[in-house]
Amino acid sequence: MGAAENHNDFNINNMKEVAEELSRIFERPIHHFLLSRPIEVGVNIDVIGSTPFEIINRYQSYLAGSSNNAFHTIEPRDRGRPITRKCFFTDYKIKFYDKSKQAKLSGRNILRYEIVFDQLRKIRTVVGRDNLTLQTLCERETWVHFGLYLLKVYRNIKKLPLIEGNVIAVKDLNKIYAECNSQFKSDLKRSLTPTHYNKARMENVECYNFWNNATENVHVLINKKIYNKIKKIITVPVASLVSNCETELN
Repeated sequence: MGAAENHNDFNINNMKEVAEELSRIFERPIHHFLLSRPIEVGVNIDVIGSTPFEIINRYQSYLAGSSNNAFHTIEPRDRGRPITRKCFFTDYKIKFYDKSKQAKLSGRNILRYEIVFDQLRKIRTVVGRDNLTLQTLCERETWVHFGLYLLKVYRNIKKLPLIEGNVIAVKDLNKIYAECNSQFKSDLKRSLTPTHYNKARMENVECYNFWNNATENVHVLINKKIYNKIKKIITVPVASLVSNCETELN
């Protein structure tokens, strides 16, 4: 199946079916298949009122440890493919794009959110396993770990708020941008004394958090949709995932 056709949800039961078929074809148990190449995990989210690009174009940066990496707009190499927004790290990258445009689905707005694991060591860290096999990918615990990581990463992306019908004051917009944009933040730090920078940073963070958590902010709705989609594709009892999410994300 090509990338354009994978707009339908791929759940844990689908994964088990693929594994069983590979086991049948090659006449080997699934734990004999070692994971040896990068994989990607992600979800498709239906959005209303805004196009996927109008949403993802507001993703500015992601803070991981001491690295605050910016998102980049990547123009498509082939005609008809969507523009993507990516944030790059040594072992993985965060990726967003308009899945409905890629799949040529008229009348729908589907936002695709992926984490591409470029190194196996990053997968081992996320799932808490040293030995990675096809069986690992069929286990519910692995899917819960991937789901929690998707949620954690999305929550920590610095996003310019998208609020329909609500005008944010210019002074607040400047504070929000100063907190979201990694290059602007770096320039601000060089331009101010440590005391003045720390004071400005605290004000910027407070303003950003207020608007980022506003119930009318589209990003809050997207976060909820990602959470609900993960519950759906993992097919675990709701209470189990809720408990894990609260532990990991709060």
